[in-house]
Amino acid sequence: EKSAWIVVEGRVYDCTPYLEDHPGGASSILLVAGQEATEDFEAVHSKKAWGQLEDYYIGPLKNQSAPSAPVVAPAPQDEGFLKKQAQPLPLIEKITVSQDTRIFRFGLPSPNARLGLPTGMHMLLKAKVGGATVMRPY
Repeated sequence: EKSAWIVVEGRVYDCTPYLEDHPGGASSILLVAGQEATEDFEAVHSKKAWGQLEDYYIGPLKNQSAPSAPVVAPAPQDEGFLKKQAQPLPLIEKITVSQDTRIFRFGLPSPNARLGLPTGMHMLLKAKVGGATVMRPY
């Protein structure tokens, strides 16, 4: 939490000074800190945010290779599964409420997993929809 660098489109940004001011909260930046974050950034940010990002530019990523996927760890048996990395969740049920409204019910990674979400914290859901990444905070 002392340093939050991200990589977007092969460029390195130090977002540490913006942690306290980020509308989505510091946790949304810390979730991708130290990683290739282009897909995540594109999914939720406006043109204005892209412009603001330039204020935190450090330089190009050296020895750039194909971006690696986030590590997905198995859920621990005795702790909540919400950590600082992506966790796959099975879709349990999809309910059509109206023409433009759906309710999606997701399961936890294992029957013994607890949600582990502290009071006042949010979670971020991420999915591919029509080939594009869509992210929503809850």
